[in-house]
Amino acid sequence: MKHQLTFYLKTWLFSLSIILLTLIFGFLVFYFSTAFFLEETQKSNFKEDVHKIETTIQNEGVQPEKLDAFIKLGYQILIQDEKQVLYPKYVFEADSLPSDTDNLIMRQQVTDDPLMPPSSDDQNLITVVTTDSKNMLFENKTITYQSKTFHLSVTYPISVTTKDYQAILFRALPIFLAIGLIVSAIVSIIYAKFFSKKIQSINQVIEQMSDLTYEAPEIIQSKDEMQLLENNLTDMYNKLKNTLQQLEAEFHYVQRLEKDRQFFMKGVTHELKTPIMAMSTMIEGMLSNFPEYQDKEKYLQICYKELHSMTKLVNEILETSKLEGLQFQGDTNVAQCLATVSGFYEVLIEDKQLDIVQNVDPQLKLMIPEKYLLKVFSNLMGNAIQYSPAASSILINTDGGKVIVSNSMKEPHQLDPNEIFQPFYSIHSEDDDDDSHGLGLYIVRKILMSYGYQISCHIEETHLTMIIEPQVR
Repeated sequence: MKHQLTFYLKTWLFSLSIILLTLIFGFLVFYFSTAFFLEETQKSNFKEDVHKIETTIQNEGVQPEKLDAFIKLGYQILIQDEKQVLYPKYVFEADSLPSDTDNLIMRQQVTDDPLMPPSSDDQNLITVVTTDSKNMLFENKTITYQSKTFHLSVTYPISVTTKDYQAILFRALPIFLAIGLIVSAIVSIIYAKFFSKKIQSINQVIEQMSDLTYEAPEIIQSKDEMQLLENNLTDMYNKLKNTLQQLEAEFHYVQRLEKDRQFFMKGVTHELKTPIMAMSTMIEGMLSNFPEYQDKEKYLQICYKELHSMTKLVNEILETSKLEGLQFQGDTNVAQCLATVSGFYEVLIEDKQLDIVQNVDPQLKLMIPEKYLLKVFSNLMGNAIQYSPAASSILINTDGGKVIVSNSMKEPHQLDPNEIFQPFYSIHSEDDDDDSHGLGLYIVRKILMSYGYQISCHIEETHLTMIIEPQVR
């Protein structure tokens, strides 16, 4: 049954039951204790006032003007000695008092002793005397003043009796319970709605988190447990989302590396298989003394050149394999690194009468070790020098964290900016006298990716521009 109730209904029923039980228990305590405490309080007040009257008579004798003050409070006082009644000189005739003038003093000459107290062995005992109309508190005292003995009798009506009080409570019980029920229901509804709203909010947050559509708000500092739970969920979601994004980026990065590796191995197979087959054919022809291979020196030179090219290719392949284990080792000043690379190509620059124009921030550093940044700039600078027309300019600029290398080309439209960084990419034919294997820019991109940078190629008319910048993830 309890599992079929909503949290809202459970909370409402629980809080309603608690409030109602509290009201009923409070009513019972009030019912059984109030009458007792009311009577005890009246007895205590009565005893204090009797003591005051006793003290006044002991110290000053019978002083009517002081005793009249107690009469006005509702007390009935009778003082007499062995012979006569000393106070009051006039007494109340209860039968002659109208019901609405209980405090009216009607004076009549005392002719007898209508309020003569009964004898009592315990003079300090407060007695509750029950008459037909009401309960009375009664006490007798024997007082000595200047060797004279007085008998003091004091009575006081209990204004509300226990039966009257209980009857009032019984009549008020339905109203008391009705008001309590209404108040309990309202308070319980507010209480239940508050917690139900909190739970629904948290449930909605969790559903959005599961769909990755949750937009985390600012965390509200609060001591409320529900708000703390929501804050913890938000914090956990942010951490999990960041971790998921990092894992996704790493996954795509690994996927791209694997794709590059497969493509690279296919290119390596092709680049090695073709010259090996060619050299095998030439050597076999020379060993078999075929007429077309009579000029052995010529074909040995060709084989030597192919072996030299293959040696260079193998070294580049080994260099590429080392890039996968790169670790961050420091940063390098861009301006100083470019100056070093320019020194490498000083002869070629003078030979082609090229103008190197640099506008580089002298404080700019890239988070790449000097060894690998030299390799990156050397490759870019070498390509720019090789493919630039004679007497042209090579522009090297920095913009924020970017490094931009731009040069002119005769036919840059032959290049594909999307494929230029792939391994073994080349625009040369097999007949061209070029020993490049198309791994240079591939190695450049691998180095930059390993240290959190990216490179892009842009072609505009006769200009080719390479831009190095931090990766955007």
